[in-house]
Amino acid sequence: MTKILGVIALPDGTVAITVECLFRQPCLGALLLNAGDNSTASACPKPAVAGSSFVWWGQSDLDVPAQTTRTFGVTLSRCARRLLWHYGTLKVGVYADSGLTMRALPPADQIGLVQMEGGPITVSAP
Repeated sequence: MTKILGVIALPDGTVAITVECLFRQPCLGALLLNAGDNSTASACPKPAVAGSSFVWWGQSDLDVPAQTTRTFGVTLSRCARRLLWHYGTLKVGVYADSGLTMRALPPADQIGLVQMEGGPITVSAP
């Protein structure tokens, strides 16, 4: 349903992520960032958003009109920013979760669709 087209780290720790909605309806859900590999998975145990039940390094609402692209700015957690500045590069898992769109579809229309798209990318410190 979605495709991540590009990711750029900005000097303030924001990660600019361009997402394309490949579906005939708006892609709604969440844009989520976490550790991209096991070496840093336990380095930042505190969620970026207070009250979150998962340890995401950053998250944002996902709202992309049907068959268009949109760029989002997602700020890395303080801990993930420190890792990025320390190492110069950092593997980050970037995921577009279109769960809200999927749940609004009848079960027959959900066949063959993938709710969560993405994977690890390397972010470089500016």
